[in-house]
Amino acid sequence: TKGTETFETKITTIYDPQSPFTLKERETQQQVTLDLFNFTEDLAYLVYQIDTWDAALEEHTKGQSKPAKYAVSLNTGLDAIREVCVVTKGDNYVGTGEPRLREKLGDIYSTIGSYYGAPSSSQLENIAALKTDYTKQLAAFEKLKAGDLKKFEAELAKAGKPAVVIKSKEEFLKED
Repeated sequence: TKGTETFETKITTIYDPQSPFTLKERETQQQVTLDLFNFTEDLAYLVYQIDTWDAALEEHTKGQSKPAKYAVSLNTGLDAIREVCVVTKGDNYVGTGEPRLREKLGDIYSTIGSYYGAPSSSQLENIAALKTDYTKQLAAFEKLKAGDLKKFEAELAKAGKPAVVIKSKEEFLKED
């Protein structure tokens, strides 16, 4: 728009024929990057759930001289899953612990996302290994939900305390 006049034209965008990467390689890179983005969201949601349950358990058992066996088991289980998923030791600056699932995922996500070609076969193998690790932790969490978390929910209800509220994944992702 210039003054009261409006000018319109069509622009055709084409793939750069000089590019060293084929359209198929770019599409593969974009799809893998999107998959890694979604994977990051899945991992974040799992850690959110673990943190929420752990905080509720800590609040519930605070002041108890000897928490119930299931509570100790639940706490240990939640901590074990979290420790595989994210760094839990160090100050994240100088004394950072060994990279965990989140850190490894972030590294490969940034590497693949910043390169315009298709991911290498070793990168795809690394992603598959990370997904396997995640699936194991998700299964461990589901096992806790079916066991010790059910006991914890029953104890909260029996004590007349409010139930732990876990946001849906959609609600969780809307926060940021």
